[in-house]
Amino acid sequence: MRDDDEFVNADAGYVGIQKRQELASDAHLSKVEWGVSERSMKVRYRGLGKNGGRLRMLFGLANILRWSWRQDSLGALVTAA
Repeated sequence: MRDDDEFVNADAGYVGIQKRQELASDAHLSKVEWGVSERSMKVRYRGLGKNGGRLRMLFGLANILRWSWRQDSLGALVTAA
């Protein structure tokens, strides 16, 4: 940060920067206006058991779709012959 900065944009890692001791003790940093973005990402990790269940469900649905597509294509071959 430069000495002439009056406004600083920061990511979500700087949440609570106004409460930090090193900021309050510095004359320049205490006058700077901080624009901190909010945390908006959602974490999908819910534990190994739940992630495994999600994978089994997705592979099961993929197998059902493959089976249904194969049945459709075989049905077209049988009726065409």
